Amino acid sequence: MNLREQQSQLKQQVIFEAACHCFAEKGYNGTSVQSIAERAGVSKGLIFNYFRSKQKLFEQVLKHTMEQWYDMSMAYSVAEKSNDPIATLTRTLRAPFDAMNKMPLLMAIISWDEPMLHERWPMISQANRRWRLQIEKQLKGGIDSGHFRKNLDTAITADVLHTLMKAHYSRMFMDGKAHRLNQKTVDTVVDLAVHSVKA
Repeated sequence: MNLREQQSQLKQQVIFEAACHCFAEKGYNGTSVQSIAERAGVSKGLIFNYFRSKQKLFEQVLKHTMEQWYDMSMAYSVAEKSNDPIATLTRTLRAPFDAMNKMPLLMAIISWDEPMLHERWPMISQANRRWRLQIEKQLKGGIDSGHFRKNLDTAITADVLHTLMKAHYSRMFMDGKAHRLNQKTVDTVVDLAVHSVKA
């Protein structure tokens, strides 16, 4: 990569980070390309040159944020090497809550009741599907090792557990604002979910 390409990549990164800050603070509708340009210290024209429109820039911010949330969630769930399927499932169910609490941008994005977010909901649904498939995989492993009940239908059970976690996840945003869930609530929900599948 030559110097010009390096400078171009650096400018794109500065614009992207400025957009993340602006969208987190003011939402999509409250953020203008001018405000992003001012924060990044560049011209509006340069933003359009790299990202074409505010909508395209937001899509990239949302995609990156969702991927970061999923990667962080999975990193939390496998952080401790363990051959104990119960401990692994417990970490997997807790991980999205722990990751969310460390991602103010995502908390802000999901708090918005804006058409733009709903239009991009498939991106969020895809991350949720990946999480549900991870739960199903762990249930199968737990059945094979004798830790989980053998009569479990893993696909249905994973869907039920996923729905339970999502219901409590949504409580973080019930009044249109992002709030951390009470730790005791998370502990109780996860404990009930794990005990429901134990052998």
